[in-house]
Amino acid sequence: MAVLDWTLAQGGALQWLAENRRALSADHQIIWSFHEPSWREYRSSRWYMDRIESEGFEVERGTAGMPTAFRARWSSGRGPVIAGYAEYDAVPGQSQAPVPYRKPRDGVSRHAAGHTDPHSGLGIGSFAGFLAAKHAMEKHSIGGTLVFFGEPAEKICGSKPVHAAHGYYDGLDAAISFHPHSFPALTNGCFWDTTSAPYWSRIYTFECRNPESWQSETAGGNVAHAHATARAPGAIDAVCLMYTNCKMMKESMLPHTGSWTLNEFIPIAGQASADNIAPGVGQIQYAIRAPTLAMCEAAFAVLDRNADHVAAMTHCTVEKAWITKTRAGLPNHAMAELAFRNFERLGAPRWSQEAKFFARGLQMSLGLEPMAEPFLDGLMNLTPPQQAEAAFRAQLPPWQLNYAADDYVEYTWHAPTVRLYVGRPTLQPPRPSYRYPEWVRHAMGGVPACIDPMWSKASEVIATTILDLMTDANALARAQAEFRERTGGGVGGSKWLAPLLPRGFAAPIGYRWPEYVETPRGSEWTIPAAPLPEEGPSSLHDLVANTIARTRFPFAGQTTWPADYVTLINVPERKRAIETPDGPYYPDIVIVDGTGRVREVGEVEMTVGPALIPHLNSASLNADSDTPTGVRHFFLYVPAGQELAAQALLEQNDINFAGVRGFSVSVNGSVSIIPFVTSGDAYDHQPTSLEGLTTK
Repeated sequence: MAVLDWTLAQGGALQWLAENRRALSADHQIIWSFHEPSWREYRSSRWYMDRIESEGFEVERGTAGMPTAFRARWSSGRGPVIAGYAEYDAVPGQSQAPVPYRKPRDGVSRHAAGHTDPHSGLGIGSFAGFLAAKHAMEKHSIGGTLVFFGEPAEKICGSKPVHAAHGYYDGLDAAISFHPHSFPALTNGCFWDTTSAPYWSRIYTFECRNPESWQSETAGGNVAHAHATARAPGAIDAVCLMYTNCKMMKESMLPHTGSWTLNEFIPIAGQASADNIAPGVGQIQYAIRAPTLAMCEAAFAVLDRNADHVAAMTHCTVEKAWITKTRAGLPNHAMAELAFRNFERLGAPRWSQEAKFFARGLQMSLGLEPMAEPFLDGLMNLTPPQQAEAAFRAQLPPWQLNYAADDYVEYTWHAPTVRLYVGRPTLQPPRPSYRYPEWVRHAMGGVPACIDPMWSKASEVIATTILDLMTDANALARAQAEFRERTGGGVGGSKWLAPLLPRGFAAPIGYRWPEYVETPRGSEWTIPAAPLPEEGPSSLHDLVANTIARTRFPFAGQTTWPADYVTLINVPERKRAIETPDGPYYPDIVIVDGTGRVREVGEVEMTVGPALIPHLNSASLNADSDTPTGVRHFFLYVPAGQELAAQALLEQNDINFAGVRGFSVSVNGSVSIIPFVTSGDAYDHQPTSLEGLTTK
């Protein structure tokens, strides 16, 4: 959409976003690389607080007693107060590197956290939209106030109910909530009537405080010793009984209707180290997503009774503490119409050939036929709110007005709020019943070509919508009138629902949530894990490496190729290593002469980043320098579009090389190599292509 089609302020905001997109993409990679779990987002929140403060916002750190939460305010004078937020928590057990095959991130346990939705993109999309709006408000003298929150622990609906209970959402005129989406019938649009459902969570702490009072007499003769007495059941038994009995009673908690789920997490289980003493403490957390508050209450009534009986059976006490309680979402049609109108003018996100190339690599690594259009049908289409609503209603019973869960709903009871959805990169299944593994979308979240179209489109919609709310008094008035009608008079009205947590509620930050810890062994995930056997490279990587070896070492018809040179390919079977300070390393392609000396080295990389530096440097140092220009016979091959980044990485780290090449793979498996820069023999600067190769 041309800038001229917008107001001057909106056009300026869109221009600012376009000019800063590369820098914002780098910002996203920073947050994605932190991958910190709920309540433990120390580096992520600090980055946001420092960055938004540098943009001129006044920042309150550690809001409502939450160390990783914040509120940032910027005002240009009288006008509406518009709020938005960033989330930045990652999910335990979802560690995935940005490569087209399954691989945990370098240097962390496979059980460590990884961004899933991803919240890294959610946060940067909203953040960028607010910065763009601020820039336009300054330039065009638009009065108003921007309030930007840092909201930790969304994956357990953590911070927003706490902020609401502490009054942080009081005085807002409107709010904008954004979330990535991949539902085929609901992509790229806004919620209409069916909004997110309540999410309640409670933690039960069992303690065996007086194990000696379990039985008063010894059972082993006259020797009074712990090994001769019956041990109290203790806290492990309590957690086990709570878990199993609640599983068995699940079908008796609620009617078999509506989409509700009950899940559990065990932070502590015993603390006894298998000794012959009663385990002293155990905890189990339950979380329910249910369409109504009454259903949440009914389920926890059963859980509470179970906990009381389990405690009595195991000689324990039980403490019950709320983790969170959210309300059901309150829709606002006026806000949805306003945001979607801007979305229509901007158009849906678009994915480049670079992104599609990576997507095809994912499909090939799973043994699937790569698709010409690998992304989900409809991912680049808009879904009008009423059409999305019809899709919801087609799968839900008529009485159910809320579905799934997200704590953004807390904003909806304090100001008219829009829930914006933008399509995240999602692969097209090869058949209706096929389900991709979760690591596939996690990998795409760390690849700029795949994830940037999502958050950047969201930032455009957010910025233009903020400026509409700041400058169009009628649009804001319609949204507020609808809010007053739905709440029976606004905040405190006859139909308004107050926060469900008590005012001043203490955030549950002190429990044993998963996190990274520092030990004499270094930084590690809270759950240590022995390394898995190293997974082989993706089949796409193998295809490219083998094609390069067959077509370029030597080239077809090359008369200068020495007769004693032998081309060795280290994928999928390792054949020839090179020595490095860290031990043997196997480059993809190694050329040796008749004496066994390494002459040339070729590396195929699917992504470009600092983690490659040690291996690339070793590969270069092992190659000979018998070239016309004296550079080393080292060649680096990267996906088309990443050549400039690869060249910069090599040059900035003084890694000597003969050439950087880009490669692309067609849907029929044809591999094409295009030279990008050649600093060695000019003869090597020629393209090659080979049709009909397969990964077999």
